[in-house]
Amino acid sequence: MVFVTGATGFIGSYICRSLLLHGHQLRCLKRAQSNMKLLEDVAHLIEWVEGDLMDLLWLEQQLEGVDKIVHAAAMVSFGDEDPSEMYHTNIQGTHQLVNLALEKQIKQFVHISSIAAIGNAPEGEITDESHHWEEKSDGSSAYALSKQRAEMEVWRGVYEGLNAVIVNPSVVLGPCPANQSSGKLLAYLKEGNRFYTEGTISLVDVRDVAEVVRLLMEKEILGERFILSAASKGYQEFFKEVRQRWGLTMSLKKIGKKRLTSLRAIEKLIGLISGRQAKISKDMIRQVGESNYYSSDKVMDFLDFQFRPLAETLDWTCQSFDT
Repeated sequence: MVFVTGATGFIGSYICRSLLLHGHQLRCLKRAQSNMKLLEDVAHLIEWVEGDLMDLLWLEQQLEGVDKIVHAAAMVSFGDEDPSEMYHTNIQGTHQLVNLALEKQIKQFVHISSIAAIGNAPEGEITDESHHWEEKSDGSSAYALSKQRAEMEVWRGVYEGLNAVIVNPSVVLGPCPANQSSGKLLAYLKEGNRFYTEGTISLVDVRDVAEVVRLLMEKEILGERFILSAASKGYQEFFKEVRQRWGLTMSLKKIGKKRLTSLRAIEKLIGLISGRQAKISKDMIRQVGESNYYSSDKVMDFLDFQFRPLAETLDWTCQSFDT
């Protein structure tokens, strides 16, 4: 039996589909308010338990008969709101699950992390799994900090005897809901917005993430960490390729960090009057101009795995995406 957190989310739902397709029995955590749309056609094949990751006694009961855990639940935010809830969910939730996995002697704990938890190699170098986290001189995003500290909880568990493996996906593409993950970026483009910034974006197909997770589980690979990234592109090129698939032909316009900072100040002023939250955050501005490249050679060698070409992923994503 595999226990899955975050099953109703974008990445978690595809992991569940891959595992179901290959005969795995699933027990999945959901909340009372969880949206089941991403799994509605296969929901009857899953044993669902409704509760909260923070309810330790309840969670312990749900792990009876479980031999593997996939921890895909996480809160994602790059806004200016108070990050304390995200820290609590991402770090404390992982802490509790790791402790229970140790107590229950779970055979394998698969942690879905992020390249945000790895940090970046010096400019001009390619980041791989050997890179050590260093907080940026101008500060790291609250999301990156939460994912890095959550990952440290898993490594702490490994030191104490946990059988774990970690995957660090880049920006995950697929027909994602417009209010989740990469769906927000796709919705921005589909609405006709034309502004782009300097820098690069690293991308991976959600189907590849799910397939790698399944293979790592079936091969019972432990004590390793794997970057999952198929390609990196400049924002201008990426935006252009997506827009072309939707028949959007108007030229793109570059926007710099200074102008974004000015727009954020205006948004904040309007927000004081209207109560509306600013769309441009400090974390977003901080990332402008960053050009990072990631190597997935390790997972490709371990699993003899090939990532889908980015063009194929973009075709599928753009054809299926609905705002």
